[in-house]
Amino acid sequence: SDEVQLAMSEPSRAGILTPTTTASENEDVLMLVMPVMLNR
Repeated sequence: SDEVQLAMSEPSRAGILTPTTTASENEDVLMLVMPVMLNR
C-alpha cells in the first residue's frame, strides 16, 4: 500500500507506522519511528 497510518501519543515520543491496507494475509508490517532531538 502507498498509504500508512502514523500513531503518536506526543511529538517527542516514539510513533508507530502501520499500512492502511495489507498486501496479503501472510504479511505483517509494523514500523517504529523514534524522534531525535538535536541541539545546535
